[in-house]
This record gives sequence, structure tokens and C-alpha cells, in this order.
Amino acid sequence: MVWYSSQPKPEDFTHHFFPMLCIFFFSCY
Repeated sequence: MVWYSSQPKPEDFTHHFFPMLCIFFFSCY
């Protein structure tokens, strides 16, 4: 992921995590 190469920030984490979680959830659902 992009935020792994730089300093991880909570905003970046949630910004990348939630879309990925939604895609994962809907694809499995």
C-alpha cells in the first residue's frame, strides 16, 4: 500500500482501510 512507504497516519489508514473493507465486504457478501 501507499501509506506503508511513508509515515502511517490515522487519517491515511482509515482513508485506505475503509474503502478496502467495503470492497471486501460487498464482494464477499
